[in-house]
Amino acid sequence: MGKASRLKRERNAAKVYRFIKEESHANALVNGNVWINTLEKCRAYEDPLQGDEEEAVHRYNSGYIMGGSDDPSLMVVAARCSINIGPGCPNITLNNNTSVHRIPDAFVLCATEFFNPKELNQTFGMYCVEISNPNKFFQLLTMKLRELHQIRQAAWGKVIYRKRNYSGLEDPPGPLGFVKPADPYSVQREVRFLWTINSARDLLPFLLEVPEVTSLCRRIA
Repeated sequence: MGKASRLKRERNAAKVYRFIKEESHANALVNGNVWINTLEKCRAYEDPLQGDEEEAVHRYNSGYIMGGSDDPSLMVVAARCSINIGPGCPNITLNNNTSVHRIPDAFVLCATEFFNPKELNQTFGMYCVEISNPNKFFQLLTMKLRELHQIRQAAWGKVIYRKRNYSGLEDPPGPLGFVKPADPYSVQREVRFLWTINSARDLLPFLLEVPEVTSLCRRIA
């Protein structure tokens, strides 16, 4: 069984909130029946405020750089473009090389760090469940998921709102799967729980029974 590891992310939220369209689904969550979605499903939503076809995708461009295999900067750029350069190679030029880093699919559950029905009801639903101690909530879900799937990596944290494209020696925008453009998504203040699976082919959303989370969930709308 793959060991779950968590990205180093800021986790200072004491509570998070999940807005839901169906009252029965909100009640199910309170009773420990957690609907786990997939990235591919999120990419396919027609609502532009909910769907995002570039979900968990970073695009990189090398720009223009010259050097040799003894040049750390050139080697960083080459690695980002998945170009292998052996030792003792001089006079190398990289220009306008591109690469795409993408999580093919993963399990995901989305929430928000604030109870903000004015902004979120229309897109995500009028019913809301407050989740206290989201770190414990995440741990309990991860333990249950590990009984069903080989988890490659598990992480939770706040989504970073900035561009997902970067170039040259710019720092990557953030952890893959936790970056979205500010326009139009920043108002959502999303908190995301994400699990990548060793075999991510043909993942489907499903209902995960985790009765241990009932003490952490309560209806507030």
